[in-house]
Amino acid sequence: MHKVFLILSILCSSVFASSISSAKYTVSKIINKDGKTLVSFIESATFYKANEKELKCIQESTKNDRKVKIDYDYKTYEIKSCKIVE
Repeated sequence: MHKVFLILSILCSSVFASSISSAKYTVSKIINKDGKTLVSFIESATFYKANEKELKCIQESTKNDRKVKIDYDYKTYEIKSCKIVE
C-alpha cells in the first residue's frame, strides 16, 4: 500500500511541477487588452500575458531587434521570466 501511495504521489507531483516551459522567441506584437499586457511572438500564434518586469525586457529586445528567452506557464500562458539573448 505504501508503494502505491508513493508512486501516485510522485506521478502527481511531476505533473504539477512541469507546467513551466522555456523558449526563444522574436517579439511580434505588444497589446493592452482589458488592463492586461499581451505579447505575441513570430514563432508562436499564442498571446502571452506579461507583467511590468517582463514587459520592460520584451520592449528592450524590440529596440535592439533581438530574441528573448522566456519561461512561461504553458497552462495559463503567463510569462514568468524574460532574458534577452543573441
